[in-house]
Formats: sequence, structure tokens, C-alpha cells
Amino acid sequence: MNFESPGCSPRHSCGLPHRAFNPQCDEYLYIDLECMDPGTPMVGFDDKYKCPVEQGAPIPLFIAGPLISLRYIYEGGQNCDSGTFFDCLDYTAIYDPTPENPQCLVCCLVQWLLTQCCDLQECMGRLCSQDQIVVFEVMREIFVRLRPKPLPISYRHVEIAKLFNYIELPFHNYLRSPMTPHIATQGVDWETQLTGSLEWTNGFMYLLYSDIGERGIQSHIARFIFVNLIRILRRYSEIAFPPQCGSDCPQYYMLEAVRCNQNVALQPIMKLARALFLALLEYEPYGFVCDTPPVPGYRKEEVYTYQHNMRRVMENILMINVTDIFYNKVDLNSTIVHTLEQHDVPNTCICRFARSLEEEDCQLNCC
Repeated sequence: MNFESPGCSPRHSCGLPHRAFNPQCDEYLYIDLECMDPGTPMVGFDDKYKCPVEQGAPIPLFIAGPLISLRYIYEGGQNCDSGTFFDCLDYTAIYDPTPENPQCLVCCLVQWLLTQCCDLQECMGRLCSQDQIVVFEVMREIFVRLRPKPLPISYRHVEIAKLFNYIELPFHNYLRSPMTPHIATQGVDWETQLTGSLEWTNGFMYLLYSDIGERGIQSHIARFIFVNLIRILRRYSEIAFPPQCGSDCPQYYMLEAVRCNQNVALQPIMKLARALFLALLEYEPYGFVCDTPPVPGYRKEEVYTYQHNMRRVMENILMINVTDIFYNKVDLNSTIVHTLEQHDVPNTCICRFARSLEEEDCQLNCC
């Protein structure tokens, strides 16, 4: 299936036809996060973006409601055998809003969220009674309307993500160090691969921390979305693929699940990544991202290389399975894992890659 092809405007689960998105007349569908109406209903959340609290980190209700409803369904212990939204997802990449069809349930719920709903409990009461795929599509429809996209990815992050693919790790017996990425050590046992992956993970923690930055409500929205998506995927996977005994490291869980269950465990990760990566992530390529200059009306989202790079970043985030880096006011150092016996030797501890990235930034800031 060629999910990169731009294709037609998506069809919601209702099966009703929707007019294809037209940038010239449908621009109004986008939601400008930098110019929201001051009266937009907001929900405050604790620093882990899990529980609503007074005076907490502000998240617009139209974003919080669908995602919290979906998470609530999974935390309620719903039996995966009864069918989930993961079962209904395909591998289609979506990045444009869907023009409204007033007979479509998803469209009606989106319109209600954006114009009438004022309370989280009211929102959850209405959404939690719907099929999971309907709630997911309401959530995704909101996501594709957001401008700017929630998480801008740095060019450096993209270039490093090209060098390491968590999804492939369980299927090979070699390992590359981020310090010497073009040299592969062959015949590596699984425990060594897991430990080696932590060095990459430390680096990606630093890159994500830097990319999220301190952008006010936009950083809150990015953290909120990703931390709760990871929780949903983790809950689904833990029910379908119970964690192996003897490992309490969240960074290992998805890798272990894929190694033991292979394609069955990969499907929900890849489906979720491909359903949302163009809605949530973006970066500005240096120069053209294709072999020939773009035609008039060119959009970077339509280019295979751009999609491939953003998909890799999204898949890596989900495979890493770490929520802490998305917490509000997180201490970056608390997310970095060390090799205990080598902690005091910077050049050999697995924190060295993250530290080298930090040193690069310090040098740039000093120039």
C-alpha cells in the first residue's frame, strides 16, 4: 500500500463522501494556535498532563476532550478482543482537514466541540458513548486543523533519526553507536542491543526536549498530546502483549514486545504513527527534499522523503515509550539513563551522546 500518495480527502468511518480539501476555499478550517479566541474553553492539567486540576497547564478543551476520552476508554480496562480503533486504522497518511458533511457523525462532533462544548465532563459523556474509531477520528480531525503543527522537529533531529530505527532493532543482531553511527558491530546479543539502544534514547530525549522548547501554550499542547498518545498505545500493548518478567525499564518494553510478537506488535505502533505523523510533526528541510524543483503549489507533505523522515521520528517516539520527557517542568537530567559503573567516566557512560549534543548547543550559543 502506497500510503505516501496524496490521494483524496479522507473519509470518516461513517462511510459518507466528503468533498476534497481545497486550500483556496477551505483555509478557514485551520485553527491558529497563536491567535485563539480569548474565550476558548480551556482545561488545566497537572504537570504529567494526566489529571485535570485548577490553575494547571492550559489545554484547549477541543484538544483535551477527545484525547482524554480515548485514554479513559483504555484505562477503564476495555477488552481488546471486542475491537479497538487500532483494528480500524489503515496506513493512510492524513494532513488536510476534511470539509464538513453535515450528515457525518464525526463532522458533527467536531463542529460541536469547536462551537458549543464548554465542559470536559460534558465532552467525555458524549464522546465515551461513541465507537472508539469515531472518538479517534474526532481527535485526528482536530489535530490536522492545528497551525502551527504541535511539534516542530529540528533538522538535526531528523538527520540523527535517519541513523537509527527502533523498529528494525529486534530483527537484527548488530548495533551501531551514535558516536560512530556508520560502523556496525555484528553478532551482538539481545541484552547488549537493549543497553546500546539507551545511548540513542538518551540523545533523542535531549532532542525532543530541545524541540518542545518553551513556546507557551504550544509547548503544553505538544506535551499533552504525545504523553497521552504514548499512554494509550502502552495500555493497548500491555493488554495485548503483557510485559516480560524481569524488566522494569519502559524504554525496553516496545522493543521486547516487537521481538517476541514481531509483526503483530508492530501493527498498532505503525498504524498510529502513520495515522498522525503528518498531523502532529513538521520540519523545514534545507533546500528541496526531492530530486527536481517542486511544481507550483508544491507542498512538502506530499514529498516521499519528507514523509519518510517525519514517519521515522514519529515511530521512534512511540517505540521509545517514555512519557517523562513530555512532562511539564521536567528536569532533562532526570530523563537521562546512565551506565551505573561508568557514570563518572563521561566518555564511556551511555549519557555521552546526549552530552555531546548539549555541548554542541552550548558552543553555538556562545558564538
